[in-house]
Amino acid sequence: MRTLSVLVRAVGSISLVVALACDAGAPAPFEPRWAGVIEGFYGEPYTHEARLQVIDFLAARGLDTYVYGPKDDPYHRDRWREPYPTDAASELQALVAHGTTRGVRVVLALAPGSDYAADEADEAALRAKLDQLLDMGAQSVCVLFDDVSPGSPAAEPEVQVRALRLAYDHVRARDRDATVCFIGPYYFGTAEQLASGDTPPFAFSYEHPSDAYYDAYRALPRDMPILWTGRHVIPTTITAEEARAMRRFVGRPLLVWDNVPVNDMVLTGDVFLGPWQRPGELLGATDGVLLNLMTQPRASLVMVGAAAHAMLEGSAPEAAWTTGAADVDAFLSSGDALQRLAPYYRSHPLLPDTRDAVQLAQRMETFWTDPSAANEAALREELLAAEAIAADVATLSDATLITELAPAAASVQRAAEVARAALDAVLDARSGGSPDRAAIDAQRAELRTLRPQPGGHAPVPSLVQRFISDGSSVRVDVFGAFVERALEEL
Repeated sequence: MRTLSVLVRAVGSISLVVALACDAGAPAPFEPRWAGVIEGFYGEPYTHEARLQVIDFLAARGLDTYVYGPKDDPYHRDRWREPYPTDAASELQALVAHGTTRGVRVVLALAPGSDYAADEADEAALRAKLDQLLDMGAQSVCVLFDDVSPGSPAAEPEVQVRALRLAYDHVRARDRDATVCFIGPYYFGTAEQLASGDTPPFAFSYEHPSDAYYDAYRALPRDMPILWTGRHVIPTTITAEEARAMRRFVGRPLLVWDNVPVNDMVLTGDVFLGPWQRPGELLGATDGVLLNLMTQPRASLVMVGAAAHAMLEGSAPEAAWTTGAADVDAFLSSGDALQRLAPYYRSHPLLPDTRDAVQLAQRMETFWTDPSAANEAALREELLAAEAIAADVATLSDATLITELAPAAASVQRAAEVARAALDAVLDARSGGSPDRAAIDAQRAELRTLRPQPGGHAPVPSLVQRFISDGSSVRVDVFGAFVERALEEL
């Protein structure tokens, strides 16, 4: 019976997709498109000063949106019924005001899904909390039902629709030009998958399939934007074609919630300073693209800067990344610290471009194929330059920036020291010496414990990986591979 019911839903929903694709009535205009970031990770929320700094960078790069939705802000999520305390409310009000002066909309989000019940008490609490957000000056509000517990009353599609309709009516009654956006528990999957109920596996299951939610959402006003992460939580790609199909399916403005460079949950301990591996035309195919930030606000700006050049100027990923990293160093007055650090944290385990520490890897390979004095000197120079990054980071004038970058720089330093020791051991053995192989072997083991891991990344467990990505986790280990090759020769 389950198979038959899925088939019936699939046929009906796919027909609906086709009808929407041919429907002359497109989603309501949504201009200008939103381009910016989301503070939407699990972990310690940013400080007020960090948020102000991110907004300033967005403004400088032509980006225009900051969505405030940190999962571990209790008044955003677990204690959503309670008003923000005076101090926190004052900071959010100042954040909205600062964004306004800089031309950046600050979207205040609310996530009541943990225990929202469609009763009079919760409806009153929702109105009161929305009033507080509006009193802070917000002109855009988002109501989030992502990661809702299957046991929550809010896991019911009808409960979500009732809450979202209440939020829309209440906010628009106060400000007719306000935007109310939302996200549902099935926030990833292709249009075809979501229409048929055949979505990628969750680590948990809801009583209702995805098509039941999206059918219910059709009762909502068509000018309510919906957020979507692509074909998976962290998809290998998000193509313009997929986005257009999704926009036709939902029949409303579509905002891409891109889960890069975020490094929470299974990615905790890594940093991602590489290119933004999405097509720049994604912004033109949707109504907005928003990057979910890392727990390190300043380091996040490398990929944000790259995305700005790709989306707004059409730059290719590599050129956009190079320019973006330079933009961040100039903005933070950090010399070339991030430009030097970024190449060692270039890759992402779930994205297709897995190249890392590219110049170092090339010099390592050249040494193995042609161990001339010149090639040895070039490799040694590269390793010494990597070791020096940590000392240079320590001399930066911004103590907070030092704290944020120091673990990554220290990992690069230690990895380069181990690689240089392996190089020296190989040269010693080739000249007739007897290097301490056991010591090099122990240092190789030490490399695996570094966090973050430079020239690669911590492996994502395969059981977890299939719940968050449509691709296979790729392991890159530039420093470790060099040491292993040295051990083979010793």
